[in-house]
Amino acid sequence: MSQDECRTLIVTGQVGPSMSTKPRYCVVGTPHHIYQRGVDRKEIFFSKPLRRTYLSLMEKYAKEAMVQVHAYVLMGNHVHMLLTTLKEDGISIFMQNLNSVFVAKKSDTG
Repeated sequence: MSQDECRTLIVTGQVGPSMSTKPRYCVVGTPHHIYQRGVDRKEIFFSKPLRRTYLSLMEKYAKEAMVQVHAYVLMGNHVHMLLTTLKEDGISIFMQNLNSVFVAKKSDTG
């Protein structure tokens, strides 16, 4: 693997013993289409405030992970993003932070 490539994990959304992550090649400086789906394709965003929370977290963690967000679409049960990382593990760090904090905040709202 060259220095300009990294491996990132995209969570499949499966739960239980068959839960898995798929390694992906991530080239620094190249746009990547990333999507994340809710478990069992269930609704992720129940309200406008949850969408705003997600966007706020996206902005925060993109800066921290040195990831550029070029475009995004928040659907009811999944998210699409066009991202470029400026460092080797940027997308992986970004997705881990974004999703773990969002799930915790979503759980707090009931």
